[in-house]
Amino acid sequence: MKLILAVLFKERQAKDNTEHELAVALARHSHHLAQMLRLKQEELEHHFDFRLREALAEQKAAIEGDILRWIRRMEAIEHVVDGRADIDRVAKQTQALWLAVEALAFALEMPFSKIGASGLPERQFSDIKPFYVSEPLGRFVDAVKETAGERHEFASVVAEGIPREALTDGVWTRQGLLQRFNKASIFSEPPVYKTSCNVALVSETGGSLWNYAISWLQAKLLFDSLGRRRIISRLPGLGSTLLTPESEILEDGQALDTFCLLTSARAALMPEVDAPVHVDPTNCSDIEFAVRLLSQLKGQPAAVAADWIRDARRFLEVHQAVQALLAYATAQNFSVFDERL
Repeated sequence: MKLILAVLFKERQAKDNTEHELAVALARHSHHLAQMLRLKQEELEHHFDFRLREALAEQKAAIEGDILRWIRRMEAIEHVVDGRADIDRVAKQTQALWLAVEALAFALEMPFSKIGASGLPERQFSDIKPFYVSEPLGRFVDAVKETAGERHEFASVVAEGIPREALTDGVWTRQGLLQRFNKASIFSEPPVYKTSCNVALVSETGGSLWNYAISWLQAKLLFDSLGRRRIISRLPGLGSTLLTPESEILEDGQALDTFCLLTSARAALMPEVDAPVHVDPTNCSDIEFAVRLLSQLKGQPAAVAADWIRDARRFLEVHQAVQALLAYATAQNFSVFDERL
């Protein structure tokens, strides 16, 4: 009996030991599994964090690249807009300059009495000038200078070169110069042509009554019609040949008589259909040629034509300045137009 109890006790003890060892082994295995799972979790979390950071970095780089491209695009658009604004500003300045020059050109050709209010002007201008003299060009020249500014130095320099008298008193228009030379004025002033012909044979210091009479008689015997003048000019000894801009004019005028110079100047300023002198209204070649001819006069005809020559030269100075300004403004307009395209 004791032997059986001892065997059962040992079996019970062995079973308890086995269960204890199994429990310990199970605990160790569970601890190992938990540790391995924790390590695996940490590894997965680290890998996930790495992939997440990598994806975020790629996305950030892509977004930053897009933002940079949009910034560059906006800068390019801003640059184009600023450039366009500069071109438009320059275009407006150039157009303003062109309009100012056109106004100056219009004032140069338009008699004073036709500008502004109707009726005669109030200022006293020797009673004749308002009808054939432009209004003072000062405000028009000031407008050209103002619109030219620093950008158009050429226009400023040309405007500065316009005679001061033209700014304060105006200049004789083309119509006024032709009227003074060829016809009696509305106030019965004798024309330059007729008066010069009447004293063609009188010297600078004057002459006797006989010289004045002979000069007047010779002027009356001449044909005033340019057509008949050209006919008799072909007959030797009856008349002088009309001069053209292509003719060689001697500076001392010794080879040219007064009637030839005066008639040629009249032909230049009053050409007929078959006249050999062709008038160019753009560059005033008719007045230029007439001034060249009349500058060769001597004696009393030179004194009679002196005022007309002075006024004509002043007109030509202003006219040439205006033509230069018009050419410059037109060229600038074309240049700006090409840039805007």
